[in-house]
Amino acid sequence: MSRPRSKTQRKRPGGGGGGGGGGQKVFDLWETPPALPEVRPVTPAADATSLLRSLGDVPLAARGLPVDEYLYRAAIKASQLATGVAAAANLYAPAKDED
Repeated sequence: MSRPRSKTQRKRPGGGGGGGGGGQKVFDLWETPPALPEVRPVTPAADATSLLRSLGDVPLAARGLPVDEYLYRAAIKASQLATGVAAAANLYAPAKDED
């Protein structure tokens, strides 16, 4: 059997509850947006997996799964795609030793 509900309402963290109100900024849909920042050329990373390797071993690697290899391949592929998009947008700036 379940407990009867309390008659007092509990406040949810973050001011939730959908009551609308309290301190929300009104958004003007037709307001002119701020100017975009200056576009800079893109230089590809020398090692796309360095950030992943700096985080340490993958927790699932203990089970004998080659998870780190899959993550490294995904990071390399994402880096290659980003380089291709930058080249298509004429924003590619090769590294100094790449010329």
